[in-house]
Amino acid sequence: MTLTRAQVDRTLISRAGRRMAFVEMDNTTLDGTNEYLADPIANALLEMGLSVADITAPATSDLLTVTNDLELLDRAELRLLKNIHGNLDVVDIAVGPRRESLSQFGSSLLDAIGKLEKKVYDQYGGASLMAGVITQNFASKGDDPQVLTE
Repeated sequence: MTLTRAQVDRTLISRAGRRMAFVEMDNTTLDGTNEYLADPIANALLEMGLSVADITAPATSDLLTVTNDLELLDRAELRLLKNIHGNLDVVDIAVGPRRESLSQFGSSLLDAIGKLEKKVYDQYGGASLMAGVITQNFASKGDDPQVLTE
């Protein structure tokens, strides 16, 4: 089954629509033109090693080469949650006896991001990091050729 851009938009909004609304992102445009979902979809495609004709507006034609729909959706959701966190600018409010702990949203969002990152890495893999040593061999040694200058 090939996904359409509208289907991806609907799925992402069903997964994170309330969080999008909290940071005033559009969570009502479901026809495949939601500008807040373009970056997450394009990012997911690129992470899967696929190309995108227009990174600012991925289209259904860009989704034709996707072989794992669930991976695309999970990776796009992860990028969307990170974008939501990047747009988060709420603080705790205390006025007299009234108190609103709005920063709890950010904490729960970071927990959700961490869990989804682990899931994506465990199920689909990710960029692997390797530790190593690079030897430049700049030190002068006794067997180096001697250059005489006059």
